[in-house]
Amino acid sequence: MLLYDFYRRPGFSDTDVSYMIDRVKCLQKFCSIDKLVIVAGDCILPDIDWTYYHTPSSPVYNTFIDFLNNYGFYQHVNQPTMVTISWDIIMFTSNTFLEDLAVSVPLGTSDHNIIVLKTNVSDY
Repeated sequence: MLLYDFYRRPGFSDTDVSYMIDRVKCLQKFCSIDKLVIVAGDCILPDIDWTYYHTPSSPVYNTFIDFLNNYGFYQHVNQPTMVTISWDIIMFTSNTFLEDLAVSVPLGTSDHNIIVLKTNVSDY
């Protein structure tokens, strides 16, 4: 089992495009290993339509969504994790790893809600 903590700072400059390409290359290496891959973190791509995996046409969005589609990742967070938008991601290369997911109130002074997972760790 491999966990990749994903963070993408806000922005769409050439530097941000390069950063996303580097993150995706790293994730592709993770996915080349025969292990469960978990990607969790703060992607700050608020305009992704997670129902249809549709994004605005931009190099940052296209790089990320193409990776997800090519490697079969599914976004499991389907409700806002920060006020009214979902910037947080929880994705796996297995569709049997997750039993349940709930979004709860923030911890302390955090501006993100807590994501609570129930998993089938024993299968991996």
